[in-house]
Amino acid sequence: MKKKDILISLAIIAVSCGLPYFYTRRTGYIQVDAGGSHAILQLRSSLFGHATIRSSPGSAVVRARVHRPQHLQLSIDLKGRRCLLSSRGPWGENAKIDVKNKKTTLVKFGPPFLIQPAIHKNGPDIRLIDFSIIGRAGEKYQYSDRASKPKVRIVDEQGKILASGRFQFG
Repeated sequence: MKKKDILISLAIIAVSCGLPYFYTRRTGYIQVDAGGSHAILQLRSSLFGHATIRSSPGSAVVRARVHRPQHLQLSIDLKGRRCLLSSRGPWGENAKIDVKNKKTTLVKFGPPFLIQPAIHKNGPDIRLIDFSIIGRAGEKYQYSDRASKPKVRIVDEQGKILASGRFQFG
């Protein structure tokens, strides 16, 4: 009887140690579609689980679990000039990336972009105009290229230019 109890206890211990090992060894694939731009995506999947994925024709191997984006950097070629956009969230549809065992998950970031203007009143006569860059999955970007300031033109209903200029950083 003692021998049987010992064997049952050893079997329970082996199963309880083996299941988490095999569960953490499950893998899936992530493919990043960045709309023709080059992307570097950093993911967080657990306290110590991090992965960096680059956009490429193939898929990247990751653990099969829910991943959360931490940082995204896009490099876009605009009229022969390289432009950098980065995001730390909010992530829109890609807030949680669920990767299934032995399956490929397609994640879409980047263009086409939506530029959302925001007008802030700062005193009686001063208006501050800001803009947000929103990607196709609802992710929000920060414009990283400080070399050139984006242009702005304010027009009325007839198309007459009321004011024009460049954004100021800071």
